[in-house]
Amino acid sequence: MKVKKIKNVENNWLGITITLIFLSLTIFLLVCPVYGDNSKTGNGTPFSFDIEGAPDPFNPIIKPAIEKTGKKKYKKEKDVTPLTPLELFGIEQLRLVGITMGQGKEVAMIEDPTGKFYPVVKGTLIGFNKGRVTRILANKVIVEEKEEDTMGKAKINRVVLELYTESDGEKP
Repeated sequence: MKVKKIKNVENNWLGITITLIFLSLTIFLLVCPVYGDNSKTGNGTPFSFDIEGAPDPFNPIIKPAIEKTGKKKYKKEKDVTPLTPLELFGIEQLRLVGITMGQGKEVAMIEDPTGKFYPVVKGTLIGFNKGRVTRILANKVIVEEKEEDTMGKAKINRVVLELYTESDGEKP
């Protein structure tokens, strides 16, 4: 009985070997025409490329829109400057906590909602709408924001940040 089991195992290996050989030949015969001579499409002349009239591969496919004046419509580089920390908050979120004046220099100290302090001079950008500090007085800072109304006209909005006083009832 043990002998018969060994013969069955040998017959199984023989069957597996024959099946693998048959599958290998079938795959070889199917793939072989891909690598063979293809006389239907070729006429025996080598391919040549003529660069005359060919598009430049380095030019963009979609060209930027240009107005009749020749100026490009997309934003200028100065409009895409990185934001300063004070431009990340609205002006109403900022608080004026100190002003120093002397020797022709006026410097104001502004606190943001996170508790950080920033020195501000005339011309500093502040707020979401790119407000600019126009004047620093003894007890307040004047900021001008340029906004567009619903009709698209430019409008200047003046915001006054007043210095903390003890009568306000707040602590700086």
